[in-house]
Amino acid sequence: MIIKNPAPRGNAAQLADYLLHEKKNDRAELLEMRGWNMPTLKGAFNMTEEIAHSKTRCENPFYHVSFRAAPGEVLTPEQWQICADRLEKKLGLDGHHRALVLHTYKGENHLHVVWDRIDAQTLIAANLWQDHTKSNEVARQLERELGLKQVPEKSHDLEQEPDPPTMAEEQQARRKGQDLKDLRQSIRDAWQQSDSGKSFKAALEEKGFTLAQGDRRDYVALDTQGSVYSIGKRTTGASAAQVRERLKDLDRENIPTVEQARDELAAQKLAKELEQQQEQERLELEKQQEKERLELEQQQEQKQQEEAQAHDREIIKEAWTKTQTASAFAKALSDKGFILAAAHQDTFVAINPAGNCYSLDRDSTGAEAPAIHSRMGYGIHYEKMQLPTIEQARARLAERRPPQDPAHDREQDAQERPTGAPREPHGQEWRHYAKERLGQTQDQEKGKEWRRYAKERLGQTQDQEKGKEWRRYAKERLGQTQEGQRREETSADREISLDPGLKVLNRVTGISSSLKGVAGGIFRLLTTGSSQPPEPTPEERRANLVALRNIRDSLERGQDLDLADVQSLSPTHLKRIMEQGDEYLKNLALDQERRRREGRERER
Repeated sequence: MIIKNPAPRGNAAQLADYLLHEKKNDRAELLEMRGWNMPTLKGAFNMTEEIAHSKTRCENPFYHVSFRAAPGEVLTPEQWQICADRLEKKLGLDGHHRALVLHTYKGENHLHVVWDRIDAQTLIAANLWQDHTKSNEVARQLERELGLKQVPEKSHDLEQEPDPPTMAEEQQARRKGQDLKDLRQSIRDAWQQSDSGKSFKAALEEKGFTLAQGDRRDYVALDTQGSVYSIGKRTTGASAAQVRERLKDLDRENIPTVEQARDELAAQKLAKELEQQQEQERLELEKQQEKERLELEQQQEQKQQEEAQAHDREIIKEAWTKTQTASAFAKALSDKGFILAAAHQDTFVAINPAGNCYSLDRDSTGAEAPAIHSRMGYGIHYEKMQLPTIEQARARLAERRPPQDPAHDREQDAQERPTGAPREPHGQEWRHYAKERLGQTQDQEKGKEWRRYAKERLGQTQDQEKGKEWRRYAKERLGQTQEGQRREETSADREISLDPGLKVLNRVTGISSSLKGVAGGIFRLLTTGSSQPPEPTPEERRANLVALRNIRDSLERGQDLDLADVQSLSPTHLKRIMEQGDEYLKNLALDQERRRREGRERER
């Protein structure tokens, strides 16, 4: 049995809070409150303190001790009360007001006892001379009386359990929103894992602490927020002499002071924040670039749709203008791949090969509504025309369409196409591939295999109509039609021979300069005074597209680029030209032309 820290105490409110609301304990239970006629422990302590200050000169009117048994021993509430009674009698505090509070910490109990030192009759504070000696005598007596293990007075303190934190440490942790219990445990773990000063310093750094020189202590530890924790009994459970012995291999000259350690922590925090800020700016820039790319693609797609719709309306208007009757109008549309269909009783539409419907109105025919109804009504009633519905017309159009390119049908491509065929055979790639695969190779067996594959696809099949469609498809791909030859002449896949040192011509001065230098000068001019390039307007985006087409033409002709076209490029393109050089502009122009060509193919 140990009777720990017997001492007079003051500050009634703090003492009551410690007994009943100490956070590190698992549980606190008030066993007894004797002599006070008050409902709460804090109220009773405040009354005692008020009497002591007003009617006596006693500054510490309380006497506080704690009883602790050996680890593993369990006492009943009655046995804890016997402990308090024996010490009370030994100290001469019989009849004084008394409070008993039982604490449970990590599954073990210990008892706190507080007496009112002021005698209720005489208003004289009890003399507690030699209270430590008397406490040790009572501890030995209780061990014999209750059959408890004998515990030396200081063995319980020796590197077994750190002292509770000070009020300053608790307030510091509360201000910074930290878990003081976890922080102290981390320091204690580092202490237990080490056997020298260097290993202790390394263990602290691994757990996020910095070892520094102390003012009143030899050494202290700082956490990531700069809070200071002394290296002593409160954090490690070791005495000052034990700490000094273990850390004797450290050179204090190489250990920073608290101020130096805090400066280093602040610098690390600033560097981390700067890195996070740069990463955030990079992500925002990529997000903005992706947004611009999507907007540009949407604009291009919308423009292509508008152009396709305008082209379809021109076909419809031309067919309407060149004919006089409904049947002639339907035949003219059919020659262009369209079908005239009936949407409702008096509503008619023209459906293009892709299945898109266009109402017969002023926009599509150029004629007013009465003229449209007159011609179509006459055709239906007097020419005895049988117009299909929209669904029927679309079904007929679907039957007309050529078979799907096997390079786009993944399942058929995997089963029927020999290994090595390009997935999207078009332009030079397809022609080179076809010449090699159709027999112009040293591998005769492989050539035969490809010829068999080509013959099957080019029409040697019982389905004659399908054979014709495949022949048209192959001719188009191999460039053997006028359309294929035109595509050959303007294909976006044709290589562009770029001079490594592209020049930009200023038509006003007649002076040519390097593309990279001009792009850098324009970019710096646009971004002066701003960390990020300005957001392009819709007009600037359209000008950018026009400039890319002009640059594409200049590259094909082998001419210097026009300064006005380079100035119309977006800041993002200018910056990448600075970083990647002429190759970036080549790829940009190729990509732009490829998208435009694919859009036209979709329209057809």
